[in-house]
Parts: sequence; structure tokens; C-alpha cells
Amino acid sequence: MKNKKITVLLSLLLPGLGHLYIKKYVDGIVFIAAAAFLWYAMLFPSNSQALNFNSPRAYIFWLGFTLVYFYAIADSYRKAGGEANIPKKTFSAPLIAAGGIAFLFVISGLLVFQGYWRPFSYSSDWKREGIVITSEYCNMMANPEIVQLSDGSWMMYTHGWPRKDDSRNDVYGYSSRDGLRWKAEGMLIEKASMPAAVQLPDGRVRLYFVRNTPEASGVMSAISSADGLHFSIENGYRFLIGGGATKDISGFKQFYAVIGQGDPKDITTMAHLNIIKLEQGGYRIFFDEGGMRADVRKYGEKAWPMWRVRSITSQDGFKWTLDPGVRMEVEQPPLIEMQRVSSSAVVKIGDEYHMYFSAGFSPWEDLQPWKRWAWSGIYEAVSKDGLNFSIVDKRLLSGSDPAVIQTKDWSRMYLSRSEPGPDSCINIESWIKK
Repeated sequence: MKNKKITVLLSLLLPGLGHLYIKKYVDGIVFIAAAAFLWYAMLFPSNSQALNFNSPRAYIFWLGFTLVYFYAIADSYRKAGGEANIPKKTFSAPLIAAGGIAFLFVISGLLVFQGYWRPFSYSSDWKREGIVITSEYCNMMANPEIVQLSDGSWMMYTHGWPRKDDSRNDVYGYSSRDGLRWKAEGMLIEKASMPAAVQLPDGRVRLYFVRNTPEASGVMSAISSADGLHFSIENGYRFLIGGGATKDISGFKQFYAVIGQGDPKDITTMAHLNIIKLEQGGYRIFFDEGGMRADVRKYGEKAWPMWRVRSITSQDGFKWTLDPGVRMEVEQPPLIEMQRVSSSAVVKIGDEYHMYFSAGFSPWEDLQPWKRWAWSGIYEAVSKDGLNFSIVDKRLLSGSDPAVIQTKDWSRMYLSRSEPGPDSCINIESWIKK
């Protein structure tokens, strides 16, 4: 009969050592392997959340950890009490059952950490209505922005480029009476991208868009006719940035922290505009800041592009200033693996602002593309003031570039999906939440 205290102490040090001490070698190897795997999952993966107790994933991990340790201690203590007649190299039924349970918890925890459960985390609140604009228009449907006109109809503004020619972007329009059947209205503004539309008190639409030239980069605006189809560009830029972004990631600037309001000259890329009216008067435009990459000193050629959401505010729609800080930052808890936050769509529901955004997880997507399906998608964040947002840790839908319209009875979200093929044509589909 072995000393029970020594057995317990060894099992407490590392599950399985107590079993080796009492010569239960097979049991000991099983427990050591399980414990070693748990310690590895906690300490070594860069995206492990075992110690992030703001995330429910940490509790799944520790439940498995506790089961392995406690059962190893209890089992070794029991078997040290003189069960010499138990064969040394056979498993007991309780060990098999407990080991199976522990194994399931360990695997489940690992799957959660690595994001493999995200495909099953879709929201049941959103119901798919189907494709509303097909890829016959191919590359003319990116980044949809939707506004309701005075007659109750809807206008969707997108940017795109002619098939086989991605050297330019133009703004295109689509009209609809019901939000489901859309009519293509053709190109509305040349050499413009990332439209954001707001209806003015007189019923016309002011469309903000990004235009980059060798001389300047930033946001310009145009005023529409009453039907929202014909635009006159207003003189000058509404908001200027530093610009100078390159298409090659090797020319991107290194990711930097925003201190206070920040300097517009530090922004090299501005994309995915979305505008809301403020209750106290004025407007706020949410936009993506890109043109940044992860630390090349750490990742070298594997450094990936990084995006985050910032905002600008204006009282009159002409003079815009940067808001302090960042609306949605990379690695913002609980999505601490997130490296790209983009394409925000913000609506007011009750007394809260709801932001729907595309999230990307570059360490897995860019370095290991085969895992891409398990991570990206549409997420939601909530704010009381429209500036400080808290992320809801649940993927809503797959897709990108969300656009949301809100009525008193329902919300409808439009998402872009690329169609397989050499042209990467885009379909736009709708989802509804009642």
C-alpha cells in the first residue's frame, strides 16, 4: 500500500504523477497527457483566453482543467488505498467515463479558443430573405449605403468599378419601393467611392464620398435632385486626411495608438463611410482607418493589414472634425484576436446606438487562410452615447459590408457576398429582424 499523502501531493503537482507513484502507469500517462495539453493551451497559443475572465471561453477552459485535476487526485487517492488487485495496465470504468468527459471539455475549450465554434454562433434573430441584387452587375455593388426618400421609397448607393477595370471607382445607384426589389439606376458620380447618404430637411440627399487624387485625399460631398438620382458636387473637401496610402502592404505604416483627438494627417486611408443624424443636432460619420499593418519587427513579411473604426462630427454638414479616440479598436475585448474592424453601420434603437460591423481575424485568416471560414463575420456593438461601444460576443451572420435600415417594427440588414469566379462578382442579400 502506497502513502496516500504522497500520492495526493504528486497528483496536485501534475495529474498522473500520483498514478505513476502507485504504478498505475496507463492511468498516469492518460492524466499527464491531458494535463500537459491543458497547460500548453493556456500558455503558448498567442490567442489563448484562459486568463481572460471577461470572456466566457475562459470558464469553459477552467471547468475542464478542474475536472482533470480533481479526478486525478481523487482517483489516485482511492487506488493508493490498497486496490492491489486492480490490474496495473487496465482502465477502470469510472476513469474511462471521467476521462471521456474531461476530453470533451478540453476539446470544446480548444475549439472555442481557436474560433471553430464561430460558424455555429449565428444569431437566430435574423432571418434570411434572399438575394436582392444579383451579380449581373458584378463589381458595382460594394459598400452599400441606404437612405429613405420623402416619398417613402429607398435609394441604395454603392461604389464599384467597370468589369475588368479596377483602376477606378464610381458611385452607382439602385432604387426600391419595398427594400427587396431593386432597380439599377446606373452610375451617378464618377471617380468616387465609399458613399454615405443622409436626407436633408428639404428632402434632397447629401452624399458624402471618398476621393483620392495626387493633390489631396479625403471626403467630398454632392447634393441630389429630389429623386436622389442626379448629383451636383459641392466645391472642396469636407474633410482632408494625410493620404498617401499604397496598394502594397509593404508601404503601409505601422499600426499606431490614437492619443486624444489625433491628427487627420496621420490617416492614410479612409473607407466605408456611414452617417447618422445626432439627436442634439448635427451629424456623425463613422469610417474605417486603414493603411496600417501589424508590427513588421515581430512578424516580418507575414505582417497583416489592420483596420479600425473612427468617426468625425459636424454641426452643419460642411465642417468636420475628428472625434477623440477610436470607436472600435483592433483587439477590443472580448474579441481580442480581432485585427480588422470595418464597414460599420450604425442605427439608433430606443436609447442605444447599435453598430453592426465586419470583423476579421488576421493571425488566422492571413497566415492560415484555411481557417478563414471559422472566424470572420458580422458582429454587433452597443453604445449609449454613440462614441463608446461595447461588443456583443456573438457572431450574427457571415458576410461583409453591412447596411441597416430601421423602422419601428423591424430592422433589415443588407450584406455583400463575393461569388466564386475569376471576377469575384458580388451579390447583395437581405436579412430581417422583427
